[in-house]
Amino acid sequence: MARCYKDIGNLSSLLYNAAVMLGKTRWRRRLRRHGFLARSKSKTGRKVLKRRRAQGRKRIAVQKKLK
Repeated sequence: MARCYKDIGNLSSLLYNAAVMLGKTRWRRRLRRHGFLARSKSKTGRKVLKRRRAQGRKRIAVQKKLK
């Protein structure tokens, strides 16, 4: 039997907002682990930046997506 949701619009907006917030926290976590400041703090991270500069990479570290 199919379930009947009286207020399906409210449910979908709640799920969408949860997904948006989860995406924000994921980006923040990603930036803290793989961002420029995290790379430049450690010796091995500075080596990573140096290698990526030598390769001629446009982006040497993870950065926030600009819309």
